[in-house]
Amino acid sequence: MTTIRDLAEAAVKTFGEYALCDHCMGRIFSLRAGLADYTRLGKRLRSMAGYAPPKKCHVCKGVFAELGAHCDEMVRLTSDVEFSTFLVGATLKPSVLDADDNVRARYALRGTPGAKSDVTATLSKMFSRRTGARPALTLADITLKVDLRDGSVSGETRPVFVQARYTKESRTMPQKADRCGVCAGRGCMRCAYRGTSGTGSVENSISGLLCDMTGSRQARFLWLGSEDAGSTVSGNGRPFIAKLVCPSRRRARLFRQRSLGEGLVVHDARYVASLPKAAPRFSFTARIRITTDEDIDAGALRGLRTIAGDVTDYGTRTRIRKIHSSSYKRTGPRGFQLVIRVDSGFPLRRFVESSSISPNVTDVLEVRCRYDVADFADIELAR
Repeated sequence: MTTIRDLAEAAVKTFGEYALCDHCMGRIFSLRAGLADYTRLGKRLRSMAGYAPPKKCHVCKGVFAELGAHCDEMVRLTSDVEFSTFLVGATLKPSVLDADDNVRARYALRGTPGAKSDVTATLSKMFSRRTGARPALTLADITLKVDLRDGSVSGETRPVFVQARYTKESRTMPQKADRCGVCAGRGCMRCAYRGTSGTGSVENSISGLLCDMTGSRQARFLWLGSEDAGSTVSGNGRPFIAKLVCPSRRRARLFRQRSLGEGLVVHDARYVASLPKAAPRFSFTARIRITTDEDIDAGALRGLRTIAGDVTDYGTRTRIRKIHSSSYKRTGPRGFQLVIRVDSGFPLRRFVESSSISPNVTDVLEVRCRYDVADFADIELAR
């Protein structure tokens, strides 16, 4: 069994070759000593070896003496952030890593903690004591990065995900916002890191609400279906999931209903664990307004009574789609409304106008039909 006296004799040789600080000396011999307090072990070995502390450590170049100041900056940076777990990463100068590798190789110190892992472990202990948060290797609420080359500290919180629905009465509001012309949606100073430009879209309105509530930098959306600017969404609303990037408030209280103006209302917001691995399937009711190139009477529209059932889509690949129910109403000599219940992915415009779907409205009525706009309602997720 290795005694402290044996370690002191080995330390004499080490101190004679390298000027090491107490922390690095203790780390080098910690495995053999079975002790985790590197600085205390290093001080004891230095005292027994009779060497004075060096002006500058050969390995860490004084890094460990400065970790307290870096921890102060980590605490300051996270003072307004909600988190209960964290992960610390560090970047060291190549000269520190090279010197550490050389010393450990020189004394065959296999298994001894390296300088980088020691820095992150020490910072983690210090930060945990200061904040009460727990270190975590996976799914940490916040990741802190300390660059010991220039002393900078940065942090990024793990995204939160909010699922909700919206209804829309406006016929001039698009669903999606234009991407920022500078950053193409990544986020920059010009777009306030939101990734979008302009106002007046469903995306911008909901993004602003959720980002303000959670202190997030940006919102990215998974829409369950889409609609044109001229379409309305009624009933229980269109579902969506928002990924909120770099939130400072992870437990912000959400809402049952929030009106955002211009007939846009967000309903039933709640937190979910993550985005689904595959886009969820759903069904919906579409009220399609259609115009014809020729006058059409009520009798001709009776052909639409049999349109419910299977239709063949000869798009990019052939597939069978289903119309669960259908009804119609004449709105004028050259216009009518068709109401159908279909599943997600159903190509409404092509169903009205194109021969790439059979049967389609134009072929059934034997008159050229044009898709004007569709309103959406009763959107239900598949179980």
